[in-house]
Amino acid sequence: MNGERRIARIVTAPTVSEGEGFLVNRPFPRADLDQVDPFLMLDQMGPADHGPGEARGTAPHPHRGFETLTYVLEGGLRHRDSFGNTGHVRDGGVQQMTAGAGLVHEEKPDETLMQDGGRLHAVQIWINLDRAHKMMPPAYLDVQGGDIPQVPLDGGTALVRVITGELEGLRSPVQTVNPTTILHVRLDADADIRLSLTPGWNAAVYMLGGSAVIADDTEPVAFRQMALLDSEGGSLRLCGHGAGGDILVLTGAPISEPLARYGPFVMNSVGEIKQAILDYQANRMGTIRPRNAARHDHKSVRPG
Repeated sequence: MNGERRIARIVTAPTVSEGEGFLVNRPFPRADLDQVDPFLMLDQMGPADHGPGEARGTAPHPHRGFETLTYVLEGGLRHRDSFGNTGHVRDGGVQQMTAGAGLVHEEKPDETLMQDGGRLHAVQIWINLDRAHKMMPPAYLDVQGGDIPQVPLDGGTALVRVITGELEGLRSPVQTVNPTTILHVRLDADADIRLSLTPGWNAAVYMLGGSAVIADDTEPVAFRQMALLDSEGGSLRLCGHGAGGDILVLTGAPISEPLARYGPFVMNSVGEIKQAILDYQANRMGTIRPRNAARHDHKSVRPG
């Protein structure tokens, strides 16, 4: 590992309302940070405790031009889309949806959470598709928590889960079209670890909870803060702080193409955005079947 990544900038996530009325912490996009190429958006849902019937999700809505990755830390979510795909993941599971040319989907808390209440904590990440893959066929994949590879480090004071991509010989079953490595890192207070990063890839560290020290910085990064890292070096040092930290590490190969976005559509030009709106209005992205007609039809995503 050559050279250590340093903090270039820190942003704090505002809390906003989404979907049917649930709250998310969203460090980007924002007026001064429209993306962390290839990542288009990061939303942290919760952690929040819900009574029976209180949890909220999203009504059916379209997407085109990118992938969504939903990682459920606690609780459970269900997915349905206009291509007949359905999915259900709980604690530690991942849902990968490649919108590509366009689909309509919904995400809801699962029946256990709705009936009994409980804690929901999840993150959703939007990952861009390059021009050659913007109009690829839609696909869906879910992976349960037990199938996500993980490794203890520093004598067990840290645990790293490989959500996408690869780390130290561990390969996630979730591989995004544009190459990424997304890690969930849990640090004890006395943890001190170094992770390999791909030189030239963009990287950011978001605090899901607690706090941690990055490199040899004097100030810890705290809950709801995201540290954008410089582009030099092939390693990341993370140290525990206080009671420890719960961390999301985002790294990905930059696409470096023009970006046009409007709500649920992300393309390369305004003209393509207008076409996406017309296609959705003409029902070319399909409709979600009634619940009793949905079928299981998981489709795995391969790197493009």
